[in-house]
This record gives sequence, structure tokens and C-alpha cells, in this order.
Amino acid sequence: MPVDPLTGWSTAGTIPRTLQANRVGVPSIPTIQGYAFASPNSGTEVQYARDSATRIASHLPLDQPHLAFVNASSQAALATLDRVAQVGTYAASVTYPNNGFGQALRMIAGAMVKGSAPAMLNTPRSLATVSSSGSTCVTRARSTAT
Repeated sequence: MPVDPLTGWSTAGTIPRTLQANRVGVPSIPTIQGYAFASPNSGTEVQYARDSATRIASHLPLDQPHLAFVNASSQAALATLDRVAQVGTYAASVTYPNNGFGQALRMIAGAMVKGSAPAMLNTPRSLATVSSSGSTCVTRARSTAT
């Protein structure tokens, strides 16, 4: 079974050692708006460029394992774009503090509500595990502040 590319996600600017793994990449997504397909183009050309990148990455040559690894990593990153963007559409019913930790909590809530919550989330001051069953989400967090 393939590993979900959003198994974990760090809302801090860096990936803490506890989320570094040999076979699973954990993206650092400090802002939803900043996590997008980067293209020098504008307008509809951005979507054309993204579609082209998706088609190029879909080829996994067996005789070139390094290229296959890069293409698989590209596929995983492209697969997360829409899921992370969906989190940005979350309309909070409460007011979150206007600081990094508050915005990270807002992202976590949006991920839980929109069904894109990864199993592990790192915020600037805590590491949380998220498990969801139907419409119920449980979050366990521990402080990483020193």
C-alpha cells in the first residue's frame, strides 16, 4: 500500500528531527497560500504547466531508479496541492490568535474539517497526532517547547 504523501505535515518553517524519516517525506507548510505549484507563468498557463509536470512525472522508468524516485516524489507533491488548498477554504467559527501558533491551530482545524488531516502535525510549539473516525476527530498534542 503506498504511503499517503500527507502522512505528516509541519506548520513550522522547518521539519523537526522527530518527523524526519528515511522513506517518507514530511512537507513544511507554514502557510496554505504559500504551498502551491510554482510557475513563472500566469493565468491559465499555470494550469497547463502543472498538467505537463504531472504527465512528465507519471513515467516511472524501471531501468532508471533515480529518475523513478524523483518522478514518484514529484507525483506525491503534486497530489497534495489540491488537498492542502482545500484546507484553506475552512471558515473558522472561532477566532484564532494572530500569531504563528494560532494560525497553525487554524490550519489543523481546517485539515480536520476538510478531511485532509494527516496523522502527524507539527506546530511551532507542539506535535499532535490526529485520528478521525467518521465525523469525530481526536487530537493528542505534546509540547515541544523548551
